[in-house]
Amino acid sequence: MLWNWTVRLALPLLVGVLGAALHVMWAEAPYAPGTLDILGTIAIVVTMLGMVVWCVCAWLGDETDRSHDTHVSVN
Repeated sequence: MLWNWTVRLALPLLVGVLGAALHVMWAEAPYAPGTLDILGTIAIVVTMLGMVVWCVCAWLGDETDRSHDTHVSVN
């Protein structure tokens, strides 16, 4: 239960931190972007997309703990 809420609250915060990093890399950079800036941006965006999917699944997923279910139904 505590782990679920920790993930639910931490993921949007971390997406915001990565968004702020992108803002600093592109909007406030004192130099022209190079190859490593583009590769770093791609890595951050891919990470952010994964975190957004994880965040949506954490918020909309089922909260029931099914790790203790031992009942198997055979039809």
